[in-house]
Amino acid sequence: GMTGLDDVVGPRKYAVEFAVVGHNLFMAALEAGLYMTSDTGQNWQKVYLDSADTTLSNGRNIINSIAADSNSLWIGTDSGVVLAYISDPGAVDSTEFSVFEDAANSGARSYRVGIQKIGATEGVVDSTIVWSINHPLDTLVGDYAVFFSSNYGDTWSTDELNLVGTKYNDMAFINNLIYLVGMNVFNQSPNRIFWYPTPGSLIKDSQLGTITFSGLDLTSIYIRSDTIILGSENGFAVSPPGESVNIVWRIYRANTDPAAFDKVTTYTSPNISGNFVNVLDIQPLDYGQSRIWASTRMAGTDEYLAVSTSTLDGLNWNILLDGYEAWNFAFNGPEVFAATSYGLQYSPDTGYTWETLTIKGSLTTTESPVPFSMDSNTFITAVTILRDTLWVGTLENGAARIALEDIGTNNWEIFRFYDDAADIYAYPVPFSMNGNEYLYFHYPVKKEGYVTIEVFDFAMDLVATPIENEFKTSDIYFTDKWDGRLDSGAPIAVGIYYFKVSISSGETYWGKLAIIP
Repeated sequence: GMTGLDDVVGPRKYAVEFAVVGHNLFMAALEAGLYMTSDTGQNWQKVYLDSADTTLSNGRNIINSIAADSNSLWIGTDSGVVLAYISDPGAVDSTEFSVFEDAANSGARSYRVGIQKIGATEGVVDSTIVWSINHPLDTLVGDYAVFFSSNYGDTWSTDELNLVGTKYNDMAFINNLIYLVGMNVFNQSPNRIFWYPTPGSLIKDSQLGTITFSGLDLTSIYIRSDTIILGSENGFAVSPPGESVNIVWRIYRANTDPAAFDKVTTYTSPNISGNFVNVLDIQPLDYGQSRIWASTRMAGTDEYLAVSTSTLDGLNWNILLDGYEAWNFAFNGPEVFAATSYGLQYSPDTGYTWETLTIKGSLTTTESPVPFSMDSNTFITAVTILRDTLWVGTLENGAARIALEDIGTNNWEIFRFYDDAADIYAYPVPFSMNGNEYLYFHYPVKKEGYVTIEVFDFAMDLVATPIENEFKTSDIYFTDKWDGRLDSGAPIAVGIYYFKVSISSGETYWGKLAIIP
């Protein structure tokens, strides 16, 4: 059996983002599309936003970003933004498409979607603004742009002066304030009318002005309370709490050249593993405390794959998980879960100790669950926590979940494409009676019954019955042997043959044989 995740495997076909609408969990999986489960993962349904064309040539089937808003889901695709209204059971009631018709951005890829909530008082929403950061499918004919809509996608606006022509990568909001980061720019606006772009050259370290973001690609922004964190391709910057006007940045980069000790400042830490920060996240802790978590890639001499962590002020850094590249993090109090290329890494104590979690449990099917386990080095692409459940996405083994209270046990539920045909085969193939005494048939029996194995020639004429009405128990894989002789006793001739496994419970399987001299 399968749970509907048959296409979520391989390059650019893996989970990249989750969003919750009501009781429904949605998953964006790039070229694999959009998936939804309304029964906590027992069954997944692929959601086509345009049922008239379900191929990848239709950009609406390539899902880059999702954001939930009440009973609707905003979806960033390769053909603009889609607004999907979700019913309580989880079905998509209707969809509205927003294709950006500006000549320079027609059909632009919606790279990121975001939702801005504006209210006069805390907890009260007066208006909702939907944002889309667009990247052109072809930079020779298209341009970068940012669009916003104050009427739920009926109309979209941009700012030709400030929001077109700059590659933006991420966004953040604090009530009516908008923050955009992109190529060599940190742009801010209090009202979508006046914009205050800060070039990367002005984002510099407060003590050593030669440490700057000039010319760099700013890749991410995260705002917690009154602290802003900017990630870039060469380190990241932290604004001290409370600096809301003239921000005095502290830029953190790894000191990878021991001979350059005279260039190392208080804010350039030797305990950061690299300057290419590809993932940035914040771990909230008790008593108002938090930690910064950063995954780094190799971008220069002496930099390396690792995870670096620090207190929120960025003054106390430690390098953890040396040699591991993290794709994202999930936190549960002091517990840290890191999705890495070498398994699901787990720390129960804010990073002091680590272990690789074994993902072992049951492959969830429509019938009886089948035992399934993953190697400890399984490539984990995503991890998230939904209420009291930990979810992980993998590169080749589907998705899995476990209750947080069961961490460390073998109670995982694994959801993946499962093909019975992969467990039905004969060996050795090709088979030669001169080199092998027996040919073996391997097959499953899901329900006990009487098994018959028949061999047919290329014209589908029955030539042998190696097994006839033998009783087999259930949930066990069987291997039966055959000496390669026909029912008449003569040796089987060279050629292509088919074999059929029939079970009285109703199961039927087919396989193929090749006979050589």
